[in-house]
Amino acid sequence: MKSINEGHERVSLVVYPEGTTSRGNILLPFKHGAFGAMVPLQPLLMVLEYSYINASFDAFPWKWWAVLSCCSPASLRLIAYWLPAIQPPAAEDTASKGEHERVREYTAISNHVMREAIIKLNPNVDMGHLQKPHVVVLPAWRNKLLARLYGPAMQRYYKISDEEMRKTEEVVFH
Repeated sequence: MKSINEGHERVSLVVYPEGTTSRGNILLPFKHGAFGAMVPLQPLLMVLEYSYINASFDAFPWKWWAVLSCCSPASLRLIAYWLPAIQPPAAEDTASKGEHERVREYTAISNHVMREAIIKLNPNVDMGHLQKPHVVVLPAWRNKLLARLYGPAMQRYYKISDEEMRKTEEVVFH
C-alpha cells in the first residue's frame, strides 16, 4: 500500500464498494472507505444473464445446483461492461466542504453512475428497489442497528443499555 500511495508502482486494485454481494438485480449503498484515495475509477458492471436458473442467487443444495447448472449451461452468460471512467471531485470545487464531504460526494456520484448503468444494461433489474431513496445511517447508530438486527448478544457486545435500545432515531434519506 505504501508504494501505491507514493506512486512508485502503477497498480490496479479491484474494489467492491458495496462491501458484500447481492443477487445481481439490485445495487446496495456504497461504503465510503474505498473512495478515500480520491483516484479516478474505472467502473465495471458485470451482468449475469440467465433463462432458467439464477446461479448468483437461487438457493439449492449444492448437488441440485450442480445438476441444474450442468443441464442448462447454454442458458448462463456473464457479460462485462466497461463504463466510462469517473473522476473524483476537484479539491478546489469542494474546498469549503472538507475531505469527508468530498469522499461522500465521490461515493454518491459513483453510485449514481452504476445505478444508471444497471437500469440500462441489466435485463433482470429490480426497478422497485433502484427507485427507493438511499438510507444514510450515522456511524454512531451503526452499533445500535446491529444490536437490533442480531439481538441481545450484539447488545451486550456493544454494551448498549435497554433504555438506549428503546430510543427511536431519525433516519436521513438521500
